[in-house]
Amino acid sequence: MKPRCLLRIILLILLLSPISVFATEWAKTYGGSSSDYVKSIQQTTDGGYIVAGSTYSFAAGVIDFWVLKLDSSGNVTWQKTYGGSGGDSASSIQQTTDDGYIVAGYTNSFAAGVIDFWVLKLDSSGNVTWQKTYGGSESDFASSIQQTTDGGYIVAGSTHSFGAGDEDFWVLKLDSSGNVTWQKTYGGSGGDSASSIQQTTDGGYIVAGSTHSFGAGSSDIWILKLDSSGEISGCDIIKTSNAPVSNTSVTPGNSSIVGSTSNALIFSTNIQPKVTSAVVSTICVPTFSISGTVSGDVIEGITMTLSGSGSETTLTNTSGNYTFIGLSNGSYTVTPNKSLYTFTPASRTVSIANSNVTGVSFTSSRCSYSISPTSQFFDSQGGTGVINVTSFSNCTWYTQSNVSWITITSGSSGTGNGTIYYSVASNISSVTTNPRTGIITVGDQTFTVTQEGRTCTYSISPSNQEYSYSGGTGYINVTATSGCSWNAQSSTSWITITSGKSGTGDGIVNYSVAANTSACPRTGTITIADQSVSITQQSVSCSYSISPKEQFFSTSGGIAYITVTTESCCTWTATCIASWVTITSGSTGTGNGTVNYSVAANNGSQRTGIITIAGQTFTVKQDGTPITECTTWTEVIDKYNTYVSGQAAWNDVIECYNQYVSP
Repeated sequence: MKPRCLLRIILLILLLSPISVFATEWAKTYGGSSSDYVKSIQQTTDGGYIVAGSTYSFAAGVIDFWVLKLDSSGNVTWQKTYGGSGGDSASSIQQTTDDGYIVAGYTNSFAAGVIDFWVLKLDSSGNVTWQKTYGGSESDFASSIQQTTDGGYIVAGSTHSFGAGDEDFWVLKLDSSGNVTWQKTYGGSGGDSASSIQQTTDGGYIVAGSTHSFGAGSSDIWILKLDSSGEISGCDIIKTSNAPVSNTSVTPGNSSIVGSTSNALIFSTNIQPKVTSAVVSTICVPTFSISGTVSGDVIEGITMTLSGSGSETTLTNTSGNYTFIGLSNGSYTVTPNKSLYTFTPASRTVSIANSNVTGVSFTSSRCSYSISPTSQFFDSQGGTGVINVTSFSNCTWYTQSNVSWITITSGSSGTGNGTIYYSVASNISSVTTNPRTGIITVGDQTFTVTQEGRTCTYSISPSNQEYSYSGGTGYINVTATSGCSWNAQSSTSWITITSGKSGTGDGIVNYSVAANTSACPRTGTITIADQSVSITQQSVSCSYSISPKEQFFSTSGGIAYITVTTESCCTWTATCIASWVTITSGSTGTGNGTVNYSVAANNGSQRTGIITIAGQTFTVKQDGTPITECTTWTEVIDKYNTYVSGQAAWNDVIECYNQYVSP
């Protein structure tokens, strides 16, 4: 049946039927001198609407994408066309999380084949952020798009370029920049076309469309549940497509249509339904509203709760007005609520019977509260207390503590007069605690809780202890304020707390000291609360060795070194009384080291010197020269000088002198 004939039949039925008028908020038309179509609309976060479709009236080519941004009353905020020289039609639009929009449809103007998917990312003013086509050599139509939780997009439609049959479902997962994450086809040997897609709560997708490949009739509804990668476990109808992605360069065009108010009315008829075998589908359900005003001491920001046939909440605006919309026939109760205020009446029950309900109004009055007492002092042990509340019988109050150590045990809320019970925690710990203050708020009143602190003092005896290398055991007496806890901890593994690791008040800490098998003395501490005990332990004796034990030199002398081996903490000193042996470096050291020395030339007889290192003896031997006879006093003096310079032994001087005095 032709659409115009069907429209005439509907109008005729309406004219011949008893009439009752349903209320509409507004009705408008948008269009130019030619044909214009809408495919998708969504309410936006500002309460207005975003509309997408196609236009012949304002197209740059044959037909263009047409996007209109409307306010909540249907007035045009902005309107733009997007297209080239061919045919371009928008099928789906959605507001994105950045307050822009994502639009999908198909393009003939920029297609790689006959027709391609065309996706445009718009900003909040309809300017193009990015634009891309997706398609093969044939015709591919995008029907539905949605932003996904990862910031990307899921697009569904149909493809003639890829897949198993003449036409298949085609689903593309895009990232936030329109790049393809994955793309798949779904279908059989016949024609299959996807119409709608939505991301599901499990991260997958639900796709709906029609199929000629499967089902009972020539064309059936076909619904696919996909996982997050577009897969269906054990299903062989899925194929991976490889459509290229192309950037387009369309510039938005400005259309100039103004929304026109139409005067269409909605009528009801009294036709009696007949039982058929078809599935009943709901096409349109009329809805109604409940509205009213709150006056009095406060009017803005009052929580209005609707209960009964439906349940929801809203807030009054700056004028005290509120409205519940989208309601069906039935009984409802409206209840106002705002802390520190009472309302007259407390609630109102109304019924909707095929018309809006207005004038459901209330008067607000500020509640007054008093409490007794207004403050309380507690010692460091804490305790419990009571607050008496006095107020009007219909005034609701709430109790809240601003600190964790005050707990409301009973009376967290109430209406009219009431009693609040609370508890205060102990203000005692292992160290000194400061006095503290907390607040309990009741309605608009404040109750002050003040609690004293607790001073914990500690002393220990003894404060230090010394042990031999063999170790041993000991104990420490702890004196502490009653109720104050403490812990004992060793700073090193060779001191072990054997008992008394923790306590409260006075106590004893027992410990043991392990044997010290090293040559190094050591010191550790036991810390108890803020006190510490110093424990010192002696070491075993140091042992030393040198290498080599001796060294022989010719008359010309020379240099050499001695290697000292001992433990890292053992000190040593190298000395030599022979004037012709000089320690050039390493005269002292700790741990392993080297002693460097030099031996002077020898013009006298053979000689021996000793270097002593930490009780170890190193022998220096040097060859001598033959002794010439000394016949003059001058020769005796020369020999003495060679002794002084370290080049001769004292025995050489004596022998020279004896030769001089013995003719």
